[in-house]
Amino acid sequence: MSFKKIFVTLIALFSIVVSALAQNKAMLKGIVVNQQNQLPISDAQISLLENKLITSSDAAGAFNFNNVRYGKQTLKISGNNIVSFQIDIDINKAKVDLGAIAVKINEAIASGAQLNIPVISLDDNTLSTDDDGTKTQQVSGLLSASKDPFINAAAYTFGTYRFQMRGYDRNQQTVLINGAPMNDVETGDAYWGQWGGLNDVFKSRSNTYGLQNSDYTFGGLNGSTIFDASAAGQRKQTKISYSLTNRSYRNRLMFTQSSGLMANGFAYSISLSKRWAQEGYVAGTFYDAYSYYFGISKKLKKSTFNLISFGAPTRRGKAAPAVQEAYDLAGTNFYNPNWGYQNGEKRNAKVANSFQPAFIANWDFNPNSTFHLSTTLSYQFGKNENSTLDWYNGQDPRPDYYRKLPSYYATENPALSQEVKAALQSNPNLLQLDWDRFYQANRMNRETIYNANGINGNTVTGNRSVYVVSNDVDAIQKTSFNTNIHKEVDERVNLYGGFLYISQKTESYRELADLLGGDFYVNYNQFAARTYAGNPNYIQNDLNNPNKILQVGDRYNYNYINRFSR
Repeated sequence: MSFKKIFVTLIALFSIVVSALAQNKAMLKGIVVNQQNQLPISDAQISLLENKLITSSDAAGAFNFNNVRYGKQTLKISGNNIVSFQIDIDINKAKVDLGAIAVKINEAIASGAQLNIPVISLDDNTLSTDDDGTKTQQVSGLLSASKDPFINAAAYTFGTYRFQMRGYDRNQQTVLINGAPMNDVETGDAYWGQWGGLNDVFKSRSNTYGLQNSDYTFGGLNGSTIFDASAAGQRKQTKISYSLTNRSYRNRLMFTQSSGLMANGFAYSISLSKRWAQEGYVAGTFYDAYSYYFGISKKLKKSTFNLISFGAPTRRGKAAPAVQEAYDLAGTNFYNPNWGYQNGEKRNAKVANSFQPAFIANWDFNPNSTFHLSTTLSYQFGKNENSTLDWYNGQDPRPDYYRKLPSYYATENPALSQEVKAALQSNPNLLQLDWDRFYQANRMNRETIYNANGINGNTVTGNRSVYVVSNDVDAIQKTSFNTNIHKEVDERVNLYGGFLYISQKTESYRELADLLGGDFYVNYNQFAARTYAGNPNYIQNDLNNPNKILQVGDRYNYNYINRFSR
């Protein structure tokens, strides 16, 4: 007998055996709903004890098991906020549909859950200064940690140590809120701070990990997180809470009012919060954040319309990394070179200021139990600003600049190195920004700018600022349209389809924020001035407007627009 015939025979025998075994297996499915309002419950843990199978419900509350043995089985449903219970079922056919399974919610646990969630620090000590933490932040863990022990450990325990699941940055995870994609089109990152402080209304979510398929999106290399933040998805509650912590912020005050789904088919939900700290555990790192959420839903016979708006205007003082020599001189590993005293109060030169409100309209159509259509239209705009010191024709203002440290003189002048070390250790203020010196330098720098603003004969005389505070700004406008369809053909075949379009405009520029006592600033390139001394063209940041006189609010240094669509 030829090898080809032997191979075909073995394949046929294998298929017969598999078919025979498959006939002894069944499929089991169902939907977990809240007993009080009949809304689906996501991430409920469902177990078949005899089969030793376990799964969790998705955003629609649905779950299913394949390869279930025939006969008597015990189904257990549990979860963080669920009153656990067991039911006996009989698997006596190839497909068993349990329909809706109503479970009780443990209100005491549900209402107090947020108080027991560990707070993950958002300080810049653990973040990369190059990307402002967007690549390594683990803020998603606070809102999306799973019941899986590994996922919990990755989010809570190892998050602050920059542990990345599967080694991917967070821009490899797709995030949707009511079907609207929240990832920035340019960077791929989802900035969780845009809905920070709104834990009460962002509880309902489903996750996929790795390349696991999702019902609502293609997902990323590191999976997807899908939030149901609709008003109809909120349980009925009136909640006021206050939290005290010693991490990024000291205090948090939250208010949430949700009607639940009312008899007339409407539901509304409101959530407001305030988070603040005069100073975190790192000196100079203040925190001042507000959050709001408004949602309304209307449930019709076969469809539901949802409209939500949310935002989180946030200002926070940033920390910066330093070399070990600076930490040793300061006598603390919490040394922060970004701040200094001004009029007796700490002032941080690097402040993050962000506010990007979102508006999301969503329509869900469910004509029967086997068909689901979801369509979402969203609009988001706002700014992300990061302030910084800028200077021209002046000494580097940073207190931990390498030429200001003892090690710079250690080889050629050891005696001077020891003098610098003694001075820094005896006067800790020398390791912080000297705001008084900045103001003094600006007031003493009298200059005349000829041909100002590119106009021949235009002369401007005054105190040109040597040091200024500027904002690096990214202003975005993003519109998205997303529609998904799910059709259950039979118990083993499901069809998924969708269409997604995103358009984003990003303006990036530097903006003058504070002249620090001077009269004006000039749009010069300080690095080109050093390299190409004597050539007036090289020092211009804008050749179309040479010798540009700058006032507070003017754009300079760089100013461009990126447009993205996909």
